[in-house]
Amino acid sequence: MILIISDEILNKIKAEADIVKIIGEYVKLEKKGGNFVGLCPFHPDTNPSLSVSPSKKIYKCFSCGASGNVFTFLQEYEHVPFPRAVQMAADKCGIKIEVDPNREESENYSKYYGILQKVTNFYEFFLKNTNDGKEALEYLAKRHLSEEVIKQFRIGLSPNQSDLLYRNLLNEKIQPLDMIESGVVKSGNKEYYDVFRNRIMFPIEDMNGNIVGFSGRIFRESKEKEAKYMNSGENVIFKKGNILYNYKNALNEIKMKNKVIIFEGFMDVIAAFRANVFHVLATMGTAVTPNQIKAINKATNNVILCYDGDAPGIEATKKAIHLFNNAKFNVSVVRMPEGLDPDEYINNFGAERLNHLLNNETITGIDYLYEIEKKNLIVADINSVEKFKVSIFSYMNYYDSHVLNERYLKRLSDDLGVSSDSLQRDFEKQRSSQLSRDYPSDNTEPIVEFGEKEKKPEIPKIKGKYALSEQTLIRKIFNDKTLCLETQSILDVKYVLPTGRDLLFRLYEYYHKNDSMDEEGFMASLDPKLIDLLKEILENGTFDFMEVGELIGKIEEYQSSEMAKNFRSLAKDGLTADQLSAFGKHKKKCTVFVPTDKERK
Repeated sequence: MILIISDEILNKIKAEADIVKIIGEYVKLEKKGGNFVGLCPFHPDTNPSLSVSPSKKIYKCFSCGASGNVFTFLQEYEHVPFPRAVQMAADKCGIKIEVDPNREESENYSKYYGILQKVTNFYEFFLKNTNDGKEALEYLAKRHLSEEVIKQFRIGLSPNQSDLLYRNLLNEKIQPLDMIESGVVKSGNKEYYDVFRNRIMFPIEDMNGNIVGFSGRIFRESKEKEAKYMNSGENVIFKKGNILYNYKNALNEIKMKNKVIIFEGFMDVIAAFRANVFHVLATMGTAVTPNQIKAINKATNNVILCYDGDAPGIEATKKAIHLFNNAKFNVSVVRMPEGLDPDEYINNFGAERLNHLLNNETITGIDYLYEIEKKNLIVADINSVEKFKVSIFSYMNYYDSHVLNERYLKRLSDDLGVSSDSLQRDFEKQRSSQLSRDYPSDNTEPIVEFGEKEKKPEIPKIKGKYALSEQTLIRKIFNDKTLCLETQSILDVKYVLPTGRDLLFRLYEYYHKNDSMDEEGFMASLDPKLIDLLKEILENGTFDFMEVGELIGKIEEYQSSEMAKNFRSLAKDGLTADQLSAFGKHKKKCTVFVPTDKERK
């Protein structure tokens, strides 16, 4: 059974839905000019940055970049799929949508969710109502998992039989192929088998609260060598990189506390729950992904990492710090004792100690990185000293804070036994070298030696966080006219690289004349070097987890730093304060002339 949503109905709902009234049900809005403004619900917002346009029927957050129409807002806020968001909008403006009970959805994930719900019920029943279940409950009690925890996380038990779940689902009129595609049954030798046997079962939910898979843990000693944990295989609904364990349950708590603790495994989340710490998520044992970062950013930009204290856990923490830093999160770390994870910690030291550890014993991400690097430092070895120094300089370069730089130069001075002045000189030297790599000059014309054939200009490589931000912005607005023209109204003539400027201006120009993107036609209007660069940009998704607002902020940040460098240079040339002030006002008034196609000819 699906909703029949024609373009005509969709446009009717969009036209009749009062976007201000609907968003106003969730956010307090105040009229400002022709628009309405309020606190953005998709990130911790203290200064109203959400703007709702009743005439254009769109919303836009100029801080986190969230944007769209009434359907997008309902999808993001209510965590529902598009058809459900359309239905909600239709209900709010009194429009009926026809339902066809005989047509199946092209991507009917709901049937898989329904199957896994039945499987979860089956596992829960088996845990509470069988002799095997009694033994499993005793095991869980020894691990201090109470009835409340078992109920909260819907823990169950898979039977120690080859096909009991399969036969049960068959009695429920579920087709074997659907069982296989759901990841709970497999086939072989013309027979069907249960995937999980004789394991304590933990359901895994997606970010909308749908059960999409399971993790099963052994609880009995076995002669066969078995993995301690066994997860569902990846399929159409179970993708580890898109899952944050406990996301739906923890979302309100995370927003309320404006911070989140992130673990590697789901058992660590359950340990935190036992310690009365509820603003917690887990990444299912994988490195944090852009999709996960984007989901977290809807609730908070304050992250506390709590990974295992072993070597793999340390490496995972370092990677996560860099990824969250790139996305402009405030990152802290809980240092677990070596060899322990939070689940083992609570079983060794108790819930109160774990609660104190998670809430009171954090250090900043850069402090953690410093301590980790320092463990390998041998002060008597010059190579070790240089490696340590360069690592810390690279962290300082990223944070780009004078206060932080001074603090860490002093710390380096104390640890290495050298003067702060010499470290400052080395730091400035490395920084200058890094900047020259990150920001190519405007002069990209090739040097042609006499008698040689002229070579094509090389395409500037995508280097540096600012250039990457600019080119990711181009990628994100390329097929979106509204977003492109909104970007133009904010950025005006700001850019990082000359090639980025040319592409942005061509996009602005294109969308002033066209409603949708004809990629082939657009590329035909570009110079060959820009075509090659655009193709590279459209294929490169390095910074895709960043929102448009953040990318625009990066470009403006670069422009500010360039302005400051110009001022310093002019000050060295002997300009007075009044002359510098006049220069600043002049720079603000400057515009870049963009010739039309006719003028280019």
